[in-house]
Amino acid sequence: MIQNLWLDGVCNPVRNVQFKLKKGMNVWTGLQTQSNHREVKMIKNFTILNVMLSLSKHGSGHGLEPCFDKLSMTLRVALFLILFTPQNLHAAMTHGSDHPQIFHSFTLDSDIGEGNGGLSGAIDLNGWIGTDENRLWLKNQTKAYKDYDTKTEFQALYGKNIAQFWDAQIGVRHDINTDFSSHSVDYLTIGMEGLAPYFFETEAQVFVSNQGNYSAHLKQEVDLFITQKLITQPYFEADFFAQDVAQLEVASGLSEVEVGALTRYEITRNFAPYFALRYNRKTFGTEEIAKKNHDRISDFITSIGLRLRF
Repeated sequence: MIQNLWLDGVCNPVRNVQFKLKKGMNVWTGLQTQSNHREVKMIKNFTILNVMLSLSKHGSGHGLEPCFDKLSMTLRVALFLILFTPQNLHAAMTHGSDHPQIFHSFTLDSDIGEGNGGLSGAIDLNGWIGTDENRLWLKNQTKAYKDYDTKTEFQALYGKNIAQFWDAQIGVRHDINTDFSSHSVDYLTIGMEGLAPYFFETEAQVFVSNQGNYSAHLKQEVDLFITQKLITQPYFEADFFAQDVAQLEVASGLSEVEVGALTRYEITRNFAPYFALRYNRKTFGTEEIAKKNHDRISDFITSIGLRLRF
């Protein structure tokens, strides 16, 4: 730690300026940032030094005013170099790790619209409660296609932060009514969720059902700012199966895709009405099964809804 800093010749009227830098009081500063539904909380504890100026000058001391600006800038640079040393930054990042605080962040989307088969609706709840390192993730999604089928699923997952902006997750999923039949299915769920390059929110999951079937789900979305309050969010979802599952009326491979865009106007960050366009389609072998059973193959939906954050 630098104990004394001498600045000679900062300005002509000052013959000698001495900054005595001594350890002083601790100052706590809080920084909080948020990326979509993910919040990061850091508490920084810096050791601020008492700074004492000792000025001496020939004469009565008049004429110092023109150099005060230079002294102020020099003082700021000196304090910056001292405070933001690697040792202090490391202490800032690790301070408070023994006493983690509990936070939460939930997003609820609810909408109603018109599709090929008539009225349709969707509810999507996604959020977590916990610390920066360990979280309980809770998810609920319901999609209803009138005259066709309804899919409702619940997930409860333990999430562990393994990298910047990325959580590894493990837990359970329960489908009340799958998208393809009226059977309920339980799954062991393993996945990753986080922020991919170019700010793509990414969710990748692998499922093992209580019947021994393997499947996977991938979703990506990104916020595109039209204005500070008007934001469009294109997204992509895909479902995969490792084998044919007669009970669910799906074939192996890519079984279903959905693309869409949700455009919202944030009256506040926690309250935003939106307009959504969605296109959903079964693919390949699953499409052939749906044709034979005269089930839904595709649907184009326009809807309006409301997003709440809490």
